[in-house]
Amino acid sequence: MNWEDWLYEDIVFDGLVTCPRWKAIKLFVRDGLVPFLKRHGYVIGVTEQQLCSNLATGLFVNAKKSCLESNWKFGQVNVGSLPEYQRLHYFHTVDSDEWDNFWTAWGKWDDVCEESQYGSDRRYDIQDYCWSQLSPTLSPEIQNLEDVLSYSEDGGRHYMGNSSGAASHAYTASNYGKNDDVYLREAAEY
Repeated sequence: MNWEDWLYEDIVFDGLVTCPRWKAIKLFVRDGLVPFLKRHGYVIGVTEQQLCSNLATGLFVNAKKSCLESNWKFGQVNVGSLPEYQRLHYFHTVDSDEWDNFWTAWGKWDDVCEESQYGSDRRYDIQDYCWSQLSPTLSPEIQNLEDVLSYSEDGGRHYMGNSSGAASHAYTASNYGKNDDVYLREAAEY
């Protein structure tokens, strides 16, 4: 099937409605994915229209591939620009339980439903691809992490990165209350 036929193909969306695939992707991004990421403190670094286009391209190009073979190396916003600890924090914050809840509500269309042959693969692809679409300057969660990592024992703020991108100041247990985020503490100590 060619690109245009695929994009305009009528599919079942949300388990009930039949609509063209392009519209399903638009609804998925606008009403599902973007609000989901925002609830977790992340903002995309592209327009919703561009994200729709990127996801449509990824779904089309990788339609008959496993997630191990798929290629989503296009339209990436922050690849290589953010330290690895931020990526790890993203996957900690938006973990598999959060994604499972998201897919329960938004995974009821042909390309990503569990019943389709590659639906689970596309889910994994989208989950991973979202990281490359985030804006480091507009995402409160990234800024919060940087604020936590820039705190030092003397109460001052310092640049935390070194040439490897790792934190250069360690925390002590006395800096934390019992309600502090254990993951952030471990990330800071790393």
